[in-house]
Amino acid sequence: VGLGRLIDLGPRADDGSDDEGGARVLELGGIWVAESARRQGIAGRLVAGLLDLAPPDAEVWCLPFEDLLPLYAAHGFLVEPVEAAPAALEPRYRGCASAHERRVVLTRLA
Repeated sequence: VGLGRLIDLGPRADDGSDDEGGARVLELGGIWVAESARRQGIAGRLVAGLLDLAPPDAEVWCLPFEDLLPLYAAHGFLVEPVEAAPAALEPRYRGCASAHERRVVLTRLA
C-alpha cells in the first residue's frame, strides 16, 4: 500500500574530512502511497514510523515536493536554505530538483 526509506548518508563532515565522530546524516524519502489508499493518513504513518528508526542525535533531512510541505511540517520538518545542507546531501538535492517539474525543497527535522 505504501513505502518509504531512511538512508544513512554518513557522518556530517562538511570540512572534507571523514570525521566519524560527527552526527549521522539521514535522508527521509521515497514516501509513496498507492492511489487507491491515499487520503487515509498512510503517508503520515510511514513518515512517523521511519522517524522512529532514526537515532536521536541524527540530522534528518528530506527533499519533498513543495506541495507536500504540510505533511512534513506536521512531523517537525522546516525549510532550510541549500547552503545549510550537509555536503553529502547537496548533490542529491540538486539532482532531484533538476529531474522534476514540481518544485523540490530542502527540509530538516527540527
